[in-house]
Amino acid sequence: DALIRSPTGSGKTLAYAVPAVEKLLQLGEEQIACRSAGTLALVLLPTRELVVQTHEVLERLCRPFPRLVTSTLMGGERRKAEKARLRKGVAVLVGTPGRLCDHLKSTAAFVTSQCRVLVLDEADMLMQMGFAKTLSAIIEALDKHAARGVHRQCVLLSATISPAVRELAGLSLREPVTVNLSAEPAMLDSAPTEAPNEGADLKPPQPFACPPAVGSDADEAETLATPRQLQQSYVVLPTKARLTALAAFIRSRCSDARKCKLLVFLSSCDGVDFLYELLSRGRWPQLQAAKEASGHARPSPSTVVAAAAAAARGVPVRREMEWAFRLLDEQGGAEQG
Repeated sequence: DALIRSPTGSGKTLAYAVPAVEKLLQLGEEQIACRSAGTLALVLLPTRELVVQTHEVLERLCRPFPRLVTSTLMGGERRKAEKARLRKGVAVLVGTPGRLCDHLKSTAAFVTSQCRVLVLDEADMLMQMGFAKTLSAIIEALDKHAARGVHRQCVLLSATISPAVRELAGLSLREPVTVNLSAEPAMLDSAPTEAPNEGADLKPPQPFACPPAVGSDADEAETLATPRQLQQSYVVLPTKARLTALAAFIRSRCSDARKCKLLVFLSSCDGVDFLYELLSRGRWPQLQAAKEASGHARPSPSTVVAAAAAAARGVPVRREMEWAFRLLDEQGGAEQG
């Protein structure tokens, strides 16, 4: 078993997907060709967007091996269609905890007795979204239905290691190897920053120690790890000035001749719809507004992609994206983007 700490976007999907596929291939042709053996590998993620993105990677890896059938289980899909796929046999399954737990309880054709690999990806986000009891029920069900002599390998991956993640690791891992691939701790400025004047650029913040997480001791405070090439800045604004400032910044960057790509995360789908309609109706000929749902963002000359914050770890970002914004309201000031 392994406990891996690695920042989002560091390539950890392939880090567990390649060994998982290799482990299944080592079982032999007879084992993986027998669909009655059921599911051999499970990957759990917190959101639909991450499920779709991870399944695409695993599907491409398994394409040279037709016997390794891959599929997804997630909310919003038809249960009857999912049951039909499970009845035929799915070797590699990627899903969200809620829908997976539901099928474990209600779908007799869902066989996990030969499950050899369990991956809990984005574990910190899984715990933040309240899946602790669901994950506990899934692990209990897998242990209960495991065939005699079948040893399951579990891998837990997280961008941060909070007390809740440590508790999940204690429940799911047995004598794990710990791997820390974190970059330098993310640094922010603890002193309030005045809103910049019109036309002013955002200034990089100064280092400070991250405050303790809510409900934890000071020595358990967890710092966020971000890629080294990512520069972070922030601006404190009155609530009524946030939209005006965002619109002014977008226009200042997208009104000149050069191409500009921006990504804006908002707290709700209603906020995404509102910003999309606002930018679409704006008379900015060089700006194309795009609303990200679950597919890939394909920007043209100058583009603003609006997405819900829940999809922050599931949106495939291209190299052309120069700016990413996270609008926080007064209630969401402690949220992680």
